[in-house]
Amino acid sequence: PGRSCSMASRVQWTRADLTELVLRVPGYRDALRVVDEMDDVVKALKSLKPKVDQLVRNDGSEGTMVCLDGTIPMFHNQKKYNCPLCIWINLDFPSSPPTCYVKPTQDMAIKPRHVHVDSAGFVYHGYLTTWTHQSTLKILCDTLTAAFSQDSPVYAVPGGGGARPPQPRSQ
Repeated sequence: PGRSCSMASRVQWTRADLTELVLRVPGYRDALRVVDEMDDVVKALKSLKPKVDQLVRNDGSEGTMVCLDGTIPMFHNQKKYNCPLCIWINLDFPSSPPTCYVKPTQDMAIKPRHVHVDSAGFVYHGYLTTWTHQSTLKILCDTLTAAFSQDSPVYAVPGGGGARPPQPRSQ
């Protein structure tokens, strides 16, 4: 319990930290690839934090996985904004793409009928639907930054109370 708190609040992640985190979840087919991919992302995007959590999908199925939780940048009129995002790395990664959710804060809502994000925050994008072994989490983040910069999936709501995606249950 104490260890997970210190890991969750860690500012910099070493490969050893990431390896320890990934190995806490049994069943990853290619744990080394997961560590490599996460290492690339956390070096480039310090706003995404690795953690182990329980994902409850829209269909009610659930699983314990490693995820990258935080924000990715998006740009509008030369201003940088932060899009709250969680990238869940499935156990058979990289055979299957990660599962991504936009997670609006209390002062945000998900834009209705967004081309890449449904009302629950689930992210749909061609990069995910055409995922191959050559696809990477870093390119996914860059691709979503570009897509969300063209059309933000979230907007500000005065007073809060926006639509919320399924919330993971912490362990």
